[in-house]
Amino acid sequence: IDLLIFNFNPKNGGLFSCPDGFFNFIQHIFITIVVFTQRFLYQWEFWRGVASVGVSIAVVVYIIYKQPYYTLKSNFMAQIPWIIFGSVRLCAEIGYLFEGRFNSYIPQIILILFSVVIILIVSYVMYKLTRRRMKKPSVRFLQYEKFRTPEMILYTELIYTQAVRRHQKNVNILFNFWQFLMHYKKNYHKADAILKLTRRHHLNPLMKFIIFSNNKEKEYGIGKLNKNIIKDEKSFVFVQKLAFALKYHEQAKEFTVKFYQLMTSNTTNYNDVYDCVKKITKTETRARNAYEELIVIQPNNIIVLKQYAVLLNDIYRDEESAEIVLNRAFTIEQEEYGLDQRVQMVPSGQFKNSIGFMIVLLVVHE
Repeated sequence: IDLLIFNFNPKNGGLFSCPDGFFNFIQHIFITIVVFTQRFLYQWEFWRGVASVGVSIAVVVYIIYKQPYYTLKSNFMAQIPWIIFGSVRLCAEIGYLFEGRFNSYIPQIILILFSVVIILIVSYVMYKLTRRRMKKPSVRFLQYEKFRTPEMILYTELIYTQAVRRHQKNVNILFNFWQFLMHYKKNYHKADAILKLTRRHHLNPLMKFIIFSNNKEKEYGIGKLNKNIIKDEKSFVFVQKLAFALKYHEQAKEFTVKFYQLMTSNTTNYNDVYDCVKKITKTETRARNAYEELIVIQPNNIIVLKQYAVLLNDIYRDEESAEIVLNRAFTIEQEEYGLDQRVQMVPSGQFKNSIGFMIVLLVVHE
């Protein structure tokens, strides 16, 4: 599984091997900031302490959050100098304050010694946080979108399959493989099989909670739809695709409204307009593709047909196609559910204005 790191091999580069030198760059910038602030803020003890301790906290938080190095040991060792510097500076600044008030060096010495205790406590806490957030080498490459090609996803599945065959009782491998199949491979049937194997072993509370949440989400998604409509064996795939379609549909409408607001504004920023147009194009294309895939899966699904008609009318302004799709939904609804015959087909030209379209939809939903 470590092979998935590819050219970012931790064995090449020694102890502090990393994918790039960005962290070293910003670390040198922070060191420069500390040097200059200590020089220019010499007379202001409070701001001098804020600058030194604040920079230390910023660097430590960055290391925990971004994990610039591949191994836990490297990330923790990179934090140690900043933990020592920040703790000593904090105690020293407090010691200077007491030294001026009591005119004695004793508080300064006591606080410097106390900084050793602070260093040990903070180091222990930072180690725990770093270890908790540490990404495993087996999934490191997933951080980089350019590596998520179909070939690499297939290769990852092969590696996981071999690992599961060798370690069938390793619950961590099974659980990670299940998540990989769910979120990256999108192979839900195989994911269900791996989940059954995972449940045979002892799971920690976090794993149980994730599995429970996934099952609840699946039940909720199916419950929101008409269960008589969802008869396809890939119903879970259908629910997820419908959720994505609705999401992109809403985003497309929001960006469209924003576009008109920008165009009618007195102070129009055309860079924002260009970005908005790109987002509209991206979201409306994704929504349309998702709806068309859903129609292929379940061509007689009334909910999908109605939502697709709304998309065609709201975003694409294609009244004729929307009219055809909605009439098809009416026909299916009459045939399967015995809809009141008073709800007739949409007259030709009904979609020429958005008000008429919304009236038709209200009648349908009632």
